[in-house]
Amino acid sequence: MVPTLQLQLLGDFQIAYHGKQLRSVNTARLQSLLAYLLIHRQAPQSRQQLAYLFWPDTVEAKARANLRFFLHRLRRALPDAARFLEIGEANVTWRADASFSLDVAAFEDALAEAERETGAAARALQAAVTLYRGDLLPNCYDDWVLPERERLRQLYLAALARLVQVLETQGEYLAAISRAQQLLRQDPLHEESYRQLMRLHAGRGDRVGALRVYHACAAVLERELAVEPSPATRAEYEQLLRQAAPTPSTMASGAAPGYAALLVPEAPPNNLRLALTSFIGREREMAEITGRLATARLLTLTGVGGSGKTRLALEVAVHLLLAQRGQAADPRHADGVWWVELAPLGDPGLVAQAVAAALGAREARRQPLVESLIVYLRRKRLLLVWDNCEHLIGACAQLAEALLRACPGVSLLATSREPLRVEGEATWPVPPLSVPAPELVSSQDSFPQISQAVAVRLFSERAALAFPAFQLTASTAPAVAEICRRLDGLPLAIELAAARAKILTVDQIAQRLDDRFNLLKATPRQTSARHQSLRAVMDWSFELLAPAERALFQRLAAFAGGFTLEAVEAICVAADLESHQMLELLSLLVDKSLVKMDQDSGEVRFDLLETIREYALERLTASGEVDSVRRRHAQFYLVLGERAEPELATANQLQWVNRLDFEHGNVRAALAWSREHDVELGLRLSASIWRYWHMRSLNREGRAWLEALIPLSPAPTLARAKALQASNVFTVLQGDYETARAHVEEALQIYQQLGDRRRIAAALNELGLIDRYRGEHDSAQRLLEQSLAIKQELGLDSPRANTTMNLGLVAGDRGDCAAAYALHQESLAIFRASDEMFGMAAAYGNLGHMATRLGKLAEALAWQVESMRLFSELGDHDGLAECLERLAMLANAKSDFETAARFGGAASMLREKAGTTLAPSEQAEYDREVSAARARLDGPTFEAAWQAGQAMTFDALRELALSQAGRAMPLEAAIAEVPSPDVN
Repeated sequence: MVPTLQLQLLGDFQIAYHGKQLRSVNTARLQSLLAYLLIHRQAPQSRQQLAYLFWPDTVEAKARANLRFFLHRLRRALPDAARFLEIGEANVTWRADASFSLDVAAFEDALAEAERETGAAARALQAAVTLYRGDLLPNCYDDWVLPERERLRQLYLAALARLVQVLETQGEYLAAISRAQQLLRQDPLHEESYRQLMRLHAGRGDRVGALRVYHACAAVLERELAVEPSPATRAEYEQLLRQAAPTPSTMASGAAPGYAALLVPEAPPNNLRLALTSFIGREREMAEITGRLATARLLTLTGVGGSGKTRLALEVAVHLLLAQRGQAADPRHADGVWWVELAPLGDPGLVAQAVAAALGAREARRQPLVESLIVYLRRKRLLLVWDNCEHLIGACAQLAEALLRACPGVSLLATSREPLRVEGEATWPVPPLSVPAPELVSSQDSFPQISQAVAVRLFSERAALAFPAFQLTASTAPAVAEICRRLDGLPLAIELAAARAKILTVDQIAQRLDDRFNLLKATPRQTSARHQSLRAVMDWSFELLAPAERALFQRLAAFAGGFTLEAVEAICVAADLESHQMLELLSLLVDKSLVKMDQDSGEVRFDLLETIREYALERLTASGEVDSVRRRHAQFYLVLGERAEPELATANQLQWVNRLDFEHGNVRAALAWSREHDVELGLRLSASIWRYWHMRSLNREGRAWLEALIPLSPAPTLARAKALQASNVFTVLQGDYETARAHVEEALQIYQQLGDRRRIAAALNELGLIDRYRGEHDSAQRLLEQSLAIKQELGLDSPRANTTMNLGLVAGDRGDCAAAYALHQESLAIFRASDEMFGMAAAYGNLGHMATRLGKLAEALAWQVESMRLFSELGDHDGLAECLERLAMLANAKSDFETAARFGGAASMLREKAGTTLAPSEQAEYDREVSAARARLDGPTFEAAWQAGQAMTFDALRELALSQAGRAMPLEAAIAEVPSPDVN
């Protein structure tokens, strides 16, 4: 029978009731009190002792009062608390008949069983160390916890050490190694653990692994203590060195799973080399490549250097070869699988010779080698694997075509940074490894998802080879995720980074990635010359490019976040490259795996991996043309921004918002360059896209760019005035009304000097809105009416709708809900006529708010749900937050206080994302509504609903909005009441 209450105190505190997690025991002191009562459950605990134990520095009366308060909270937090706790006048007792499970108790029971039952010691010890998920209550520092934590930790270490010994005795070397590494992670400076790990590796025939452990030990001792390994450790190392070189059988025991089968006498013919490290992930890729080889006689794996083409090809070859030994043997490979390494070759004329040498084929007298190969292969059924064809692409293509035409039983799997371009060739681009999503890097609960990413798994395993004490934990996972993301999931780069775990922490590795080409190096004996550093890999690819390809490649470093052909044609031109060449050159760079191409945005876009971009930037800087390319880049995106500016206030705004989503990285790069080199350009660009930042809730970023640029250009120019006015939007949303007013007043003076009446009207509108936020309603009314008069005179329809809406907000603040409702109807009519989505979303929300005040609840719900939909489509967190706040008020009006709390929780989360605040009058009204909901619910229910709201998706929130009323008024019926716009 499953216990009613399940408690975990080892590692992160967790408590579940009937299998459902409880969040009500949510403070360290409350958890500590509950844990103490559980661990000392055999006897009643006196109140006097508990008060002194938990509040030793507090007078007795206060300590007893504190205890009463926390016992009350504990009783409220535990469902059916009386089934577990007896809280009397003098004592507190954990009930002997309570149905519960406790990991500490299970841990100690398993240890006791290991002592009693020596024959079952391994099983019991395994259970114990598995239960020990971490130290007792690691976030609690009460005095009683510290000695109990240390006692349990010592029991765990002793159990772990004994388990390693038992497993070694049983010959379970792999399991013993895993547990020994676990022990070493607890004390990375304990040399006996290193020696034990060396013996375990040696015991399973993995001499290389044993030597690797010694080098890790030496590195750790040097880094942490500045000492060398002890004579005992050194002696063990020297004994390993004196041992004979490993035989094929011992090599197989240390090789990755599956490779041992290649060494037995009945293995199919092959010359495949053994991999000395495990192969991680790529299951889908393996299946797809194997499937493609069933229909294509020539398949080329393409990809940037370091993407893992060679290792993937080797794994596919091993998989196909081993299949020959089973019932599912493929007759197409009956004569084996043969590996041809082409990287060392510099002469194209040696390609055929390398193939012949791999196969053991001899050149016949008076017969060209290619013809001899054809004769040898004509009746054979086998797979050739040619690795690293890119620098000999012409010779490889010529030989491949000759063999495939003349030898029907031959198939070819090639790896190359570009296709061979042979008739019938199929290509398969090797993708980077999966990396954690960006939002997981900063999430506190992201460890399970981060640990599943293939790139993270690769880093973790290779880091443990370099430094056996390394462990992926909740604390190290974010840095590892950041490393894998910044290295684009490239296996070679990740392995080189993981090797640095021997001397650097993962945080230090992540911090040094700006200098990745100097950081990521291997020793000459670790790998081939081309793979000894990330720079060497990139140099190899760069040297294979034609001069025009090199020129374009390095200029592409100016882009950030992808680019279009149109942008390349405008920015990358120079004396050596003309616009009409770009399409062909870009295609060649795509073929050579240096540029990515996708059409997810509805148009063809290109991009560079960050690692490749960093290398291209080094080359661009060395060329001396970085400033000219950056200037053309900034000018191109200024033109784009100023094209977007008017469109962001029309029916096309969503199309342009989406387009700027794709170009935002380039806009940021242009702004960063302009801040140092052309402030006027930066002011114009930032002022042109403020609406984009606002609609995408990038309010903090928009303000930061504007405040960085405005002080650098004090001259009273149009660009400065527009930037001042744009910054006002963000300062108002963040509650900084004084700065906002000063900025708009200065902008108004410049517009007046320039005689720009359209922008004067806009500035007056902003000043009116600011005064409304400041509670100065008379001034706000006057300024808004002045703005409206100018806009009507100039025939500015959409701007007139905005000012009308602001007048409606002022009327609502004054309590004239009917007038406000009419003004919002008028503004909606104009926005709908121009199909301006943002304006419609705001107007719908305002109408819903006034309808709630007027008691038109079904109508209010229709307006708010439609406002939610539009703000969601725009990605505007500020607008969504306001919708949810108003839905909370609507739920309160229906006495549905728990739903109100859910909407409030969701709104608070979105406000934090948007970095915005409500107007003071709106905030006061909303706070009253939250307080009303809190007062009508008990504390745990309110908090649970608030937290549930914070975790809800938009779809779930929308469904909740619709479900809180039996039936909302159809939106069409509400819209039918809106008058036709007067646009004359």
